Amino acid sequence: MKSIDLFLDVTYQAPLDSIQEHEAANGSTIYSCPFFFIVPLGTEYPNHDKPLLCRVLPPSFEISDPHSESLSVTYELHTVVHYHEAHAIDGGTPGKTEMTRVIKFLPFSEVGPPTHIASFPGEFNIEVTSSIRKHTLASHLGTFTLRTSEPLPLAYSQYEKRASTECALSIIAHASHELPRLRAISLEVKPAIKVKTFYSAEPITCLPKRTFLAENALIRLREDVIKLGRETYTQLEWGKVSGPVNDKPPAYEEATGYNAQNRSTTESNLARDRKNILRTSIQVPVRPPVTLPPTFCGSLITRSYSLLLRMRVFGVHAQRISLEVPLQVVYLRATPSRVEVVHDPESMSCIGASAILAQDDVLPVYDG
Repeated sequence: MKSIDLFLDVTYQAPLDSIQEHEAANGSTIYSCPFFFIVPLGTEYPNHDKPLLCRVLPPSFEISDPHSESLSVTYELHTVVHYHEAHAIDGGTPGKTEMTRVIKFLPFSEVGPPTHIASFPGEFNIEVTSSIRKHTLASHLGTFTLRTSEPLPLAYSQYEKRASTECALSIIAHASHELPRLRAISLEVKPAIKVKTFYSAEPITCLPKRTFLAENALIRLREDVIKLGRETYTQLEWGKVSGPVNDKPPAYEEATGYNAQNRSTTESNLARDRKNILRTSIQVPVRPPVTLPPTFCGSLITRSYSLLLRMRVFGVHAQRISLEVPLQVVYLRATPSRVEVVHDPESMSCIGASAILAQDDVLPVYDG
C-alpha cells in the first residue's frame, strides 16, 4: 500500500541579487539560489474539527521488519525552476529544470492534556491490588495496592537530544495487623515503553484505540516493546495514612443506608483498620536508549506510546504486578535557557464516542 499526496505548492520569485554563480571543475557554470520552505501547522486537516495532534503532518520515519509489513513516511521536496538566458534576444525561449530530493521532516509538537483513560477500555491499568502472605502457604496478612498516573511527557528539543521523565508509583499496605518487617520489603521494577503503530488503508478519523480493530478490518496494529532495564527499591520509608485511602465512592449499601444495622460496625472497623494502613511512594525513571518519533496522528498511520511497569515484591509473598499508563512523546520549540514540559489543558480533543484526549479532564498535580 502506497499513498502519495501533494500537500503544498508554492511559487517563489528569486531576486536577482540572491542568485550566486561559480564555475565547476568541468568548466560549467553553477547557479544557486537559497530559499526557505516552511510547512505550516494544520496542513493535513486545516479545519478545527480535529485535535492539533491530528492536524499536523507525521514525521519522517521507517519500520523495516522481514517478518511483518514495512511501514514508512517519506517526504520529497520537488523543485521546478523556470529561467531565461540573460543574453538571449527578447528573453529567448524560457528554460526549465526539475529536481527531487528526499528530506527529513520532524515537526514541533505540543503537550496535550492527560489521556482520558475511560476512552480506552481495557488498554490501560493504573491500579492493582495484590494479597500478601509471609510465604506461599501462610495465612493472609493483608493487601498491597499499587497506583500510578500518566507521567510528564518525554520531551525532545534542539537542546535536549536525550529525553527522560519519571513515573510516580504509590504503594499502600493494608494489613489486618502491623507488618513488623515492612521496612525489609523491597520492590523490583522493570519499566518498558510499548510502541503502538496503527495503520490503515483508508483515512483514520482520530487517534485510534484497540476497539477500532474489531470495528474496522482495514485498521491494523503493530506493537513493539523497548525495555528500560531494572530498578530496585529497598529500605522504603513508610508512613501511616491519616485521611481517606482513595476517592472511590462508598458501597451501595453504605450510600443508601440499606444495610443500616451494620453501618456503625463498618465505620468502627474502618477507623480501626486505618491504623494498619501504611503508604510509601517511589519515582521510576524513564530513559529510552533510543530516540523516539513523537506521538502523532496521521490520516493513514498513527503512533502512540504507553509505559509498562512490571513489578515483584520481595520480603513477603505477593503475586507479580503489572501496570500500564499512557505516555506522550513530544518535540518542543524551546529556548536554551528553559525547556518547560507541562500538560496543556486547552488542547482540542476528538468529539463524540471516539473521544481520545480528555477535553474537560482535571489535570494531576506534578511536583517541580
